[in-house]
Amino acid sequence: MRTIGKAPWRRLVPALLAALLAALPFGVAAPSVLVAPTLSAVAGDGVVELSWTESHGADRYQYRKSTDDGASWWPGWWPVGAGSLEAVRYLRAVGLTNGTAYTFQVRAVKVNFSVRTGSGTTIYSEPSNTVTATPTE
Repeated sequence: MRTIGKAPWRRLVPALLAALLAALPFGVAAPSVLVAPTLSAVAGDGVVELSWTESHGADRYQYRKSTDDGASWWPGWWPVGAGSLEAVRYLRAVGLTNGTAYTFQVRAVKVNFSVRTGSGTTIYSEPSNTVTATPTE
């Protein structure tokens, strides 16, 4: 077996590993702007079923609701499909009062996290269009 100098592979291997790690998708730049989804709603007995278009690059969505036509939102932004492995694009709002008009919006969310730096940022789309639906029996 032939050896070359003072084992140059000892310098080469760390350089190759660094190059490989730099090429992996940790901390890949995500879109800096998410497009607002387009929301639609269908009311039923004590429920409103919401669905919306995909916002490319989003890894989750949030929703909010109002009973005063959007003058105030309660309970603020809440996650849709928390714990899901995919960005869920529908919501069934249950326990609603028949005859009460509910106004909804959704927004797309992208969490950018870098394994290398241990930090990240969160990008939110503008809120979707506003839809109002009134559950009935």
